[in-house]
Amino acid sequence: RADHSLAPANRLALQPGRPLLLSCLVHQSSGAETTTSTMGGREQAMIFSLALLGTAVSVAHAATCESAASPCVIDIGNSSYDNSQTFLTAVGCEKRIEVVFGSLLDDVTSPHVELFTTTNTKKNSRILDAAQQACCIEAPLDRASTCVVDRAQERQPFDLFECINLDITDKWPGYTRAKVTFVAPYNSDMSNNGELSFCLAAAHDETGNSQNPLRSQPYCIHIQVQRCSACLRKGEGLTNMAKQWGTHWTQIYSANEDILGSPDSLEEGRLLRLGPLYELREGETLMSVALKFGVSVNQILYWNKYLRPLEDTVSDNNNTMSREVAVGQLLCVLPKTCYNSFGDQQPVFNQIEVGLKPSQGGGWADPHQV
Repeated sequence: RADHSLAPANRLALQPGRPLLLSCLVHQSSGAETTTSTMGGREQAMIFSLALLGTAVSVAHAATCESAASPCVIDIGNSSYDNSQTFLTAVGCEKRIEVVFGSLLDDVTSPHVELFTTTNTKKNSRILDAAQQACCIEAPLDRASTCVVDRAQERQPFDLFECINLDITDKWPGYTRAKVTFVAPYNSDMSNNGELSFCLAAAHDETGNSQNPLRSQPYCIHIQVQRCSACLRKGEGLTNMAKQWGTHWTQIYSANEDILGSPDSLEEGRLLRLGPLYELREGETLMSVALKFGVSVNQILYWNKYLRPLEDTVSDNNNTMSREVAVGQLLCVLPKTCYNSFGDQQPVFNQIEVGLKPSQGGGWADPHQV
């Protein structure tokens, strides 16, 4: 139910193959009484066009463009993502939303949809293939040299607009379905309290003029990137996910109380918490935290990759795994519940100092040694 002001008995929706009705019920703000009004031909055509696409459309939402000279978002909550909700995700998760733009005053031209920031700056869509996704989610220390052209950006994390694709090839007369695929980039959970946003706007031309009076109002999507979280990949269960994060599946299972039924039947793309956020106390170090939770310092660095570029606490010791951390700092920690799933393939993050390649593990970093 996209429109909570309408009771089920007063809701009229069109299904594929259902005859088009000439009237709809409109809820009056003055009370519970309902009256019947007649829709114009353009409104009928709008609903019928969407119904032919196999989408159930609420009449109340389909008629929201009645007085608009510019395109607007159609069928919020059904065909179009409801932007009144914050979209939850995690770093590295590939997500997609769809938004349909249409207009009552133009049933011929398909609106041209573009990406904008919340400050009305136009942005270009990126080709979000596997290589670009890898560039998005890797720390600057790890990503390929081909990820950036400007050397000044070599050590900078990517922003959202370098990790977003806008597909507007799905068009029919008077309407355009915008399909937005995005990946929350590395460190986006640490910046701006994990908040990201992008906006879509449509017009019946391709001028890109942000002052175009016939351009739609920006339709902005607000994203919250959760820390210490990840999404299930295609064909992946909790066991494989746990191996990737150097823990046991029971740890992830216990961190997500909303998992009902079998943990082996979770849907692809599901957002899961990996573990709790631990607040550092006075006098604590990465070493003491590792000992407290039965993990290695190297695991803490893997779960909190933003720590890696920080200064070592003992600068003259090339093999130190400590970092300058502050009281109150939050660390993602996956307490040891079972034997470490990394085994002898535990990632090592000071490869240069110890002379190992990134793909090699190190026995000294296994969980029995901190």
